[in-house]
Amino acid sequence: MKHRGGQSPAERRARSRMRFLLQNRGVLRASLLTLKTRCGKPTCRCAEGKRHKARVVEQSKGGKTRMRTVPPAQEVEIAQWIETFREMEALLEQLSDAHWAKFLAKKR
Repeated sequence: MKHRGGQSPAERRARSRMRFLLQNRGVLRASLLTLKTRCGKPTCRCAEGKRHKARVVEQSKGGKTRMRTVPPAQEVEIAQWIETFREMEALLEQLSDAHWAKFLAKKR
């Protein structure tokens, strides 16, 4: 059954969820990675092969990759922002499919 605004229930749910996500959370298109690095000190354990672990956020923009170290206190928040972006992507795909179906229906 169509809503009086011409939206299907699935489309209304997707739009509602997107509004909720945008009002209540941050959104970040990136990846959260763990890198193993060397600090450069000759007497450090990393010089013997036991490298330091560092959490970084990585994003490609304009053909260039940028990385920033994530402080431990922000790691959970950054991971939530990335997950929100992925959920938004899936919701946009649902909306696109709904509009594609509307387009095909109008051509008949």
